[in-house]
Amino acid sequence: MNTIIIIQNNIKAQSKLIVSTYRAFFSKYSRRNKTGKLHKLIIDTISIKDKYKQGDKTIKSIEKRKHKWTLHATACELAYRIECGHTFIWSYLEGGVKAINFVSASILVLDFDNKIDKENIPIWDSRHFSVTQALIRAYEYNLDFCFGYTTLSHSDTTHKFRLVFQLQETIRDASYFKKLIEQLFVVFPEADKGCKSAEKKFYGSKVGSIFYPQYDKYLDLSKLELASRCCSVRVSNTNTLSRDLKRYESKFGLKTPSPSIYIEESGEINPKTLSTNQVVTEGGGSRVYSPDYSTPPNYEKLRHVNFEELCQRIKILDDFASGKKLLHPKLFGIASALQYIEGGEKWYKQIISSNPKYSAEKYYLVNVCKHSNYHVMSLHRFSPYPEDCRFSNIYEAAKINKYHWKIVETLETMTLEVAEKQLDDTLVSALNATDNPIIVIKKATGLGGTTQLANLLGKMELKAVVAFPNHALKREKIELFSTYSKLEVTPQLPANIPSEIKKQLEYYYQIGAYDTASKFISTKSKSNPALKQYMLNKFDAYKSSNSVLTTHSQAIHVDFIHSTYIFDEDPLKNILENGKVTFGDLRLLVDVVRNYQDRYVLDKYVEWLDKWNIPSTIEKTATLGLNNYNKLEDEVLNECQEGLTSEVLRFLESDYFVQSLPESGDNVRELNFIKHHSLNNDFLANKKIIIVSATASEFIYRKLYGDRVQFFDLSNVELQGTLQQDRSYSYSRRSMSQEKVIEYLNERTDGLPVITFNAFQSRIANAVPDIYFGKTEGFDEYKGRDLVVAGTPHLSMVDYLLYAAALGIEIKASDFRMSSEMITHNGIECYFNTFENEELRKIQLHFIEEQLEQAIGRARLIRTDARVVVYTNFPLRNVSDYTTIRKL
Repeated sequence: MNTIIIIQNNIKAQSKLIVSTYRAFFSKYSRRNKTGKLHKLIIDTISIKDKYKQGDKTIKSIEKRKHKWTLHATACELAYRIECGHTFIWSYLEGGVKAINFVSASILVLDFDNKIDKENIPIWDSRHFSVTQALIRAYEYNLDFCFGYTTLSHSDTTHKFRLVFQLQETIRDASYFKKLIEQLFVVFPEADKGCKSAEKKFYGSKVGSIFYPQYDKYLDLSKLELASRCCSVRVSNTNTLSRDLKRYESKFGLKTPSPSIYIEESGEINPKTLSTNQVVTEGGGSRVYSPDYSTPPNYEKLRHVNFEELCQRIKILDDFASGKKLLHPKLFGIASALQYIEGGEKWYKQIISSNPKYSAEKYYLVNVCKHSNYHVMSLHRFSPYPEDCRFSNIYEAAKINKYHWKIVETLETMTLEVAEKQLDDTLVSALNATDNPIIVIKKATGLGGTTQLANLLGKMELKAVVAFPNHALKREKIELFSTYSKLEVTPQLPANIPSEIKKQLEYYYQIGAYDTASKFISTKSKSNPALKQYMLNKFDAYKSSNSVLTTHSQAIHVDFIHSTYIFDEDPLKNILENGKVTFGDLRLLVDVVRNYQDRYVLDKYVEWLDKWNIPSTIEKTATLGLNNYNKLEDEVLNECQEGLTSEVLRFLESDYFVQSLPESGDNVRELNFIKHHSLNNDFLANKKIIIVSATASEFIYRKLYGDRVQFFDLSNVELQGTLQQDRSYSYSRRSMSQEKVIEYLNERTDGLPVITFNAFQSRIANAVPDIYFGKTEGFDEYKGRDLVVAGTPHLSMVDYLLYAAALGIEIKASDFRMSSEMITHNGIECYFNTFENEELRKIQLHFIEEQLEQAIGRARLIRTDARVVVYTNFPLRNVSDYTTIRKL
């Protein structure tokens, strides 16, 4: 019953619905609920069913019966007596029914007669104030009444009704009682202002007249004062605002800020003003009744606040900015903070003006807060979002700007000697492990795991498949491993093959026609000596019982005879393989399929994909029941020897896909997809797998393979060199597209080699041509050299979402949003543009950190005294010096 449901289009229908609903509820509720505060007031013992028929004589006889009147009743009992037609006086009087005989009161009543110039105003007239409108107004300002009732003269066309409020406190001051009524009139100017005297008699009604009974609700006087102060400027303008507020304060005897109110032990209220610095707490039988604000401290005006970023931190503020209508207490909480932020008042008024849902008095709410010196309201008092409460209030959230950077934990490091010993022990343990675990060893870049591994394989006389990220890194390690063991190496396609063969193979690989590529090489090897030798070397490696050096991709797809597979560097990008397919290629695929049924299935699927057309929405790739799927690759290539531009065949075997947002000016629609080549499937499920990497994520591998994973972290080793960080900009791709950021970097790199984004190499002085984000693994030529790393290598939104889907993370629509969030990573508390979803955030942070750590690792800081300066806003570990040049 606490939510008012409003049907906007028909006030008469609304009112009948609300009143009938509450009457039905009251018939069940009122007879049972007789608990609550016992109010001392005067209730007639005789029922008057029709005051017009019974005439003035009956009404005058009330005075003669006053000695028989009831003196105590709960709100529920009062409602029952009203339904029975009993008259009541809302205060307790002694010595006659006169205002001068006022003793106390704890009930307030608003009477709505809908009379203007003594003419009844029908409900369809715009001047009519309906039951629904009264309920909306009370709900808007959070003014709780205990029940309402329609009077004897009420009708469906002309609403005549009353709202009854009860107080927790007992008022013993007649003037203060009158002020409370006057404050209610400010909020409800439609009420009958003649009904404010302490001796006012309110006639009863009839059965079924009670609506919206909530007998446990009490009027909060602090909220009444806030509401009335706000409504006092309902017809103000910029020129009259200050004057109108001063008139309000003068009328109600209020100071600025408003006085607190002291409640005696008995629960009776006196308008005793407290000094502005006095603090009275509950205890000893007394308590303080005061608003949610107090005399404010000396707030410093905040300048240069980015309201868009502030909305990203505070959800209730984002609701306000996005056009959602907020109730008055929430608006007040926002306004109380904006008064102390430069530009806050202007920003607030722009939003209020653009939203027709708000009434006129809301426009000046920040001005009201300024005039009254209200304290900034705590977020927990008005925001429904738990995450908002990590900040005490909006002012503090604005004060903690995007450059906030605090070391909250000092991470433990190990010496190089200790790390080397632990790595050696861990590798021995991993090589001796039985069964088929996935052992992930995360070690510091430059710790020497590859050398130790080669040595141990020879010393322990073990045979294994050792896989590297690419052929170049594999070739670099042939001499090292052959020193300790006899081995075979899977070959790379020869560079001296004819250009037409090379071009054809590139086309096959591009569209995902791997089987056709293998057959094509086999066929051409009969007439090409280089390809023939390539095929012989490949088969020798595949069937060899010696250790084999290969690539990550081949290790995942080829079943060597060995029981142990060792991955040097993280093979995650081969395990979770991304790709793209264009809609043009999908339509071309349909056209070339010969089997009628297969063509029909593909045509319907592509048609659905084309109509689906919802960017950034994850979908599971359909498993299509094609009759001639095994021949599909041949059919495609027979009809399309060229023309396809994307991985159309790989898409059909993918797990999830998402339509990416088109680039500016790019009309090519495409799908991004992902395929999980699981280490738990096929032959890999029976292999012992060892991964040695500086960047492997325990979170990701445990999400993929659960208890099969054994994880060892040896990555945080003391640096011999120096790591410095500049956080003056975010250094994302968007940030670095600004000329001022490029100029800033070029002024500070001091001629040092720079590792950055491939796309920005031409604009940054001394950019390393062959090393860039996405290609940073395995390069040793910068060992011991001073180096600059520039950039924060975010992936695209669709990449993060595809990885999350592949990891089995449930994604809601709200998870797609990225904003400036307070995070704690590597012992550092800072703001970072990331997801609210914790698991999505872990994915994002891993992939960014992976590229940064690999780039930094080129200098081998754990073994040399080199200096690396990193330009990023990502929270790195082991940084000795931070720089933030830009000021707020």
